[in-house]
Amino acid sequence: MKTKLPILFTALIIGVVSYYYGANSAPGSEFWQKKHSCETLIEVIKYGGASLPKNSYSSQRDSILDKENVIATISAYQLSDLYNTNEESLAKTISENLSIEQEKGTDLIKIRINSVSEERAQQIAYVFIHTYHDRILQLAKDKRDKKLAILNQKILLQEQQFEATRKKLYDLAKSLGIPYYGVNVIIPERISDNSITKSKEFNDAKDKYEKENILMDTLQNERMNLMDEGWNSPYQLIRIHQTNWTDDVAKQMQARKLAK
Repeated sequence: MKTKLPILFTALIIGVVSYYYGANSAPGSEFWQKKHSCETLIEVIKYGGASLPKNSYSSQRDSILDKENVIATISAYQLSDLYNTNEESLAKTISENLSIEQEKGTDLIKIRINSVSEERAQQIAYVFIHTYHDRILQLAKDKRDKKLAILNQKILLQEQQFEATRKKLYDLAKSLGIPYYGVNVIIPERISDNSITKSKEFNDAKDKYEKENILMDTLQNERMNLMDEGWNSPYQLIRIHQTNWTDDVAKQMQARKLAK
């Protein structure tokens, strides 16, 4: 009996330890989360170059943690194939092992990815950051294109209105014997001729023409600025200030995206 007790005690200890290790080595468990991590320090900037206001952190946090970013990451870099697991399970594991926080006193955001190995943590960190960047860049471009389409429609309507006013002013000028100087210039200044100043219709038409000409210039300048914003904005809407993934990992994951 004395011989059996130490054996039973040892077996019990081994069983407890084995159970604990097995239960906590599953994806998403506390043990799994604490094993390896990759941290990346980023700054999210506006489309056009300016930094975001500091009070926008909460919205940025929600945007980064959005499940759609995780799913897009898995799809873009074929992570299900790489890790030999299904998309739903992998998305859940990544989401549970993803955390972000704002660096105290700065606009910088720290994104931490935990995983079962150092290499995998680096791989997921790299692809997640770059997928998030691609998505917000596309959203910014889509927003700009939508504004541009609305503005183009406004300009088209204004051109039609402007042409109608120009024609009316031309007809009035012709009937009153006023020289016509071309499409864009009718009369540089008001002419103090009694036959003109008494013509309220002509003066009203001239005022309307001038106002619509100013409005046309304003809309066209707005369109030019919007188009310049698209051309001049930095390609990177995320500035990566610090990370610990290796060049080899970056090249490996870039190749996976290109091979898709």
